[in-house]
Amino acid sequence: LALPIVLSRSCQFLVAVGGTMLASRLGDDAVAAVAIGGHDSFFAMVLPIGIMGFAQPLVAQAHGSGDATATRRIALAALALATLVGILYILALPFIGDIVSLIYPALSMRVPLARYIAVRLSGAGLVFAFEGLLSYFGGIGRTKVVLAGSVIVASVGLGLTALSVAAVPRLGVVGPALGAVVGTGAGLAFLVVAYRRHSSGNDRTRIDKRDIVTLLRAGTQNGLMILAELSAYTFFLNMIVSEIAVASRSALLAALQLNMVAAIPAAGLAASGGITIGHLVGANDRVKVVPFVLRLCVIVVLLQTAIGVLYLVWPRWLFSLFNVPPSLVARGGALATLPFLCLCFLIFDGISMTATDALRALKDTSFCLWCRVLLAWGLLVP
Repeated sequence: LALPIVLSRSCQFLVAVGGTMLASRLGDDAVAAVAIGGHDSFFAMVLPIGIMGFAQPLVAQAHGSGDATATRRIALAALALATLVGILYILALPFIGDIVSLIYPALSMRVPLARYIAVRLSGAGLVFAFEGLLSYFGGIGRTKVVLAGSVIVASVGLGLTALSVAAVPRLGVVGPALGAVVGTGAGLAFLVVAYRRHSSGNDRTRIDKRDIVTLLRAGTQNGLMILAELSAYTFFLNMIVSEIAVASRSALLAALQLNMVAAIPAAGLAASGGITIGHLVGANDRVKVVPFVLRLCVIVVLLQTAIGVLYLVWPRWLFSLFNVPPSLVARGGALATLPFLCLCFLIFDGISMTATDALRALKDTSFCLWCRVLLAWGLLVP
């Protein structure tokens, strides 16, 4: 279960980084617009994405109990909700320029940034529907389909971005934005076909309003948890990190980027663990849940420790990839403890992700929400 999820999340990271790199051919303003616009677009969509993500534990429990009709009903509820929310985002598009000007009054490239965000958010409904079907296939344990959908999104999106930059540069940042939207649409089309094939002969399933209410109630808490963490992280970078010395800031940002990549294997294991727990709960086999979670935590800690040791063995080389002076993180340097702190972060983050996905699989999102809000805004930022 875990390996396809790990590769799928790697594709998502590749899309974000690759789009920015390809936009570098359009000039500095375009790179900044794509980088900032990509972050802000995700920030604007993160709450519905979190709601769609909660469909996975609901589907997993239904699948574990052998109720195939319930799994399809939840998938349809997610698609219906994605469509409705996507329409709301389209209605908000005329206000994007004013919002960007309000948030970035002194930014020189507000116009291309607003264009990029507007195009990306025009496909928000596609993103939500795609995430909903990813949750469906993940919940029933077909993570290879999840991987295939993500590969299609990455290949089509980056391919069209490269084509627009090389062949139609006058499109500017609209080209990369359109590439991302069309790529998501292609991935969604693949998942819809896969869903139809999987549910062949069972087309009588209808949407149940109760599934939409459940998805909204608990899924909103899941989305708010992600939103709270992301907002604290953004505030930390924009308001705090920007005030420290340039060399130290570069090293810290490099560490954050490295940690994002290094945490992907643990995230995949945690997600697959959540799917397995959902199956156990659905099969009324709860007695196996706690031992399974403990074993999974041990595996995640060992994996993250093995990855984190690389920080201690090759700190100069790893940080030099981000143009950080090697002397800063070498023994005796001003930031010599940073590699060790990165190792500690990977271990604790792995345990946190495992516990969060386990609790989410048990439909407990309120505890995770309040814990992460308190940790993000009560500890990280202060």
